[in-house]
Amino acid sequence: MERKDYEPAHKPERAAKLLDAYVPAAAAWIIVMGRELWEKDEDLTPKNPNQGDPARGGALWKGRSVFCKERWDLWATRFEALSGMEDLMTETREIAAEIFAMMEEIKRTAAP
Repeated sequence: MERKDYEPAHKPERAAKLLDAYVPAAAAWIIVMGRELWEKDEDLTPKNPNQGDPARGGALWKGRSVFCKERWDLWATRFEALSGMEDLMTETREIAAEIFAMMEEIKRTAAP
């Protein structure tokens, strides 16, 4: 998630407002299920072509529809970047920084 993911479909100020809403929502996943998400390794590729692919990820995810350590790392990197985006609300930046730190701690303390 970054501002340019929502441009040019949205004006920069609209993109920031979307991120102000989406960052706390994404953070909830880490707060509630962080350790489980870190440990999860699951292929979510649809088995039926009519099913759609809700786990495909956004423009920054180049991998398959999976839960994996690489996807975790992408999210951690995005939260870190979002914590420094000046056009986001202070609260959004603080949440992003807190979640980045939480993700790094989960990764650091996880059993090999």
